[in-house]
Amino acid sequence: MVWSKITLPRTDDSAVKAFRLPKEFESIFFAALTPERAAMFQDKELEYGCTFYFSPEATAIFSPFLKSLAITPLACAAPTRESVSLLVGHANAREMLPKASKSGKSLHTIVPSKHPLILSSVKMS
Repeated sequence: MVWSKITLPRTDDSAVKAFRLPKEFESIFFAALTPERAAMFQDKELEYGCTFYFSPEATAIFSPFLKSLAITPLACAAPTRESVSLLVGHANAREMLPKASKSGKSLHTIVPSKHPLILSSVKMS
């Protein structure tokens, strides 16, 4: 499985959608018994809209809901740690993300462990 993303362009109703997606993911995340490797992130750059990233396991548990809304996430590479904020997932979920090196290339590291959950709301600027 691969990482996926959804980008909501800036529109009149994008703030509502940007609020709803993490809340729905949070419900599904808990219903799936908080899978260790399922996490939802948001791109820190909001200038052109809101981009959400889903780990491969998050994509698997959230895809049925997205299909019910006729939303198809796009396959993508994992974002760098520095470029996103963790919205829903275990506190160590950022460790699934590659670090950006000084040359701009990603350095990928994965360190599995048990940590508390992070749940936060999305804010549109």
